[in-house]
Amino acid sequence: MKGNHIIIYVCHNSLPQGTTASALERQAKGLGAGHNVAVREVPCSGKTDVLYLLKAFEAGARAVVVVTCPLGQCKLAEGNYRAQVRAGTIRRLLNEIGLSGERMILLHGDKGWQESDLLKSIEQAVAELSALPDNPMRDQ
Repeated sequence: MKGNHIIIYVCHNSLPQGTTASALERQAKGLGAGHNVAVREVPCSGKTDVLYLLKAFEAGARAVVVVTCPLGQCKLAEGNYRAQVRAGTIRRLLNEIGLSGERMILLHGDKGWQESDLLKSIEQAVAELSALPDNPMRDQ
């Protein structure tokens, strides 16, 4: 997935009822300010391990967003806490290699949020991430 991609991994259980990742991606496409926004559904945010997230950056992604269930309400034990720790690890690693930890955003869902709430959170994240410089690994 080379290019100015912003990849959004959304926990299946954090999607508002009746919302699909593909529908969310169609709506998010217009938010990218010249960037390709890709939305990928994962079974649990806790399944997005460090290597999985680093591979996205290695492939040239400008940034990565992980959307979790509300803290303390993960249906699969503590996946959202694991995602929070892993996002912190990614930020630290990105800072160490000079890419900026700001390229990794973690969004916690809200109980009872609607599709419009999720889309607004994604829109804010995409606007923030679009201001970052290109990933230098993009052209390699």
